[in-house]
Amino acid sequence: MALASAARECTRELCRCRGDRPRMAELHAQRGRCLLGMDRAREALRDFDAAVHLAPRSPTYWQLRSLARSRLGDGGRAAFDASVSVELDAERLGQIFATLLPPVSGAGAGG
Repeated sequence: MALASAARECTRELCRCRGDRPRMAELHAQRGRCLLGMDRAREALRDFDAAVHLAPRSPTYWQLRSLARSRLGDGGRAAFDASVSVELDAERLGQIFATLLPPVSGAGAGG
């Protein structure tokens, strides 16, 4: 019952936040998680599709869509979405490390 209530609240909030793409993507993902938890994978997939469409650089949304596709028996597309998620995560981690690590100077580098 709690999942159904949370899904309804996401639907209401989606109606209020038109135009705010990041917020809409997050709400679609939240509702999709609720639907997946209620064994409604096909409906969850529609929400994860919307989240990916609204925020295509988010590895989380690709990962969630992969999970829904896997539950529906679509292994090929699930694997593709999982690979995109991993690539986006790797890019994001590279950017984080680039900001944390000092630049390497040419002096003293092996070679």
